Amino acid sequence: PSRRASTTRSSISTRTASSSGLPWSAPRGSRRRSSPSPSGTAGPATAIDAVRAQRAAFNEAIAAKDIVAVVATMHENIVLVTGTTNETFSGRAALRSLWQGNFETPGRAVFVRTTDCVRVSDVFPVALESGQWRGVREGRADASGAKSFAVGVYAAKWRRVDGTWLLETEIF
Repeated sequence: PSRRASTTRSSISTRTASSSGLPWSAPRGSRRRSSPSPSGTAGPATAIDAVRAQRAAFNEAIAAKDIVAVVATMHENIVLVTGTTNETFSGRAALRSLWQGNFETPGRAVFVRTTDCVRVSDVFPVALESGQWRGVREGRADASGAKSFAVGVYAAKWRRVDGTWLLETEIF
């Protein structure tokens, strides 16, 4: 018997239940076998790994002040909403400018996001990521993140475009 829910009952795969109770959730540390999704593309495990790899590339690019690599992880219509001031930045050009300014600031803030969970839709080419973030002043802490000046939680939406997962929305 098929373990996938019919499209008349649900459009969410029921291949694996997670600790959150959502059938399509993959918390940090979990591994699932990749299996075909309704669209015939690689299943959630492959997508989850790809989103996590993009997040790692984003973090590495920020640490290295590599604006080209930061922008390469972004959807053209990216939206960022900051947590403290609730400022909104829209579009790749606005985020490029924001990060470039950060990279040029002495003692700049280096932000790291650590993924806790990635949930991939079986219907649309989107994934929801949530996790913890922290900010460390450049030159004031080692790579382990000692002496964070700010911490919190974040949520991000990724969209698969031409086979690549791009950061579309982020709020922290």
